[in-house]
Amino acid sequence: MRSDTLRRWSGALPLHSLVMAKSVARREPEPSRESSSCPACEVADQELSAALGASPARADLVFVGSGPWNAETSRLLVRMTEAMGFARAEMALFSIGACACVASLQERVLGAQPKVIVTLGELATQRLSGVDHPFAQLRGHFQEWHGVQWMATLHPQDLLDPVSQKAAKRLAWEDLKRVSSALGRALPQAGASS
Repeated sequence: MRSDTLRRWSGALPLHSLVMAKSVARREPEPSRESSSCPACEVADQELSAALGASPARADLVFVGSGPWNAETSRLLVRMTEAMGFARAEMALFSIGACACVASLQERVLGAQPKVIVTLGELATQRLSGVDHPFAQLRGHFQEWHGVQWMATLHPQDLLDPVSQKAAKRLAWEDLKRVSSALGRALPQAGASS
């Protein structure tokens, strides 16, 4: 484990283990064949782009989360992805609007042609994947959605809770290391991106 990298944005507490159920009930709606733009989702994406910069049209790594994206959660997400060795231009970020425009979200995510999708938090996980299973059992485990690997992890906002901050950051970091590995990316050496 890269404890020096981990210490940059978390504490060092023991990793909690989760048991993944053998079967996961899925409701995988097909993405719409027609353009299904959603004004609320477009506003959410614009908010995210204003905080973090625009996403590339195509990206091997896609993050999907829900807003609001304030300065603190945005900075934390940037630090997490930099610790993984990804520059902002190498990943797409999508935000879920305050609606249930699942077809629009799916269309935007699949349009980026990702190799791996990371859902940030319970809401994004449920909306994007349609998985009907407790978030705590999905977090940290790869699933397949429309032929793409995806993993649920904690939303940056969850990592800012002072009571559970260290443990939550530790869990999220373990998840992101698995994502890096699935993409064939080695974690950067300490100090290389600082």
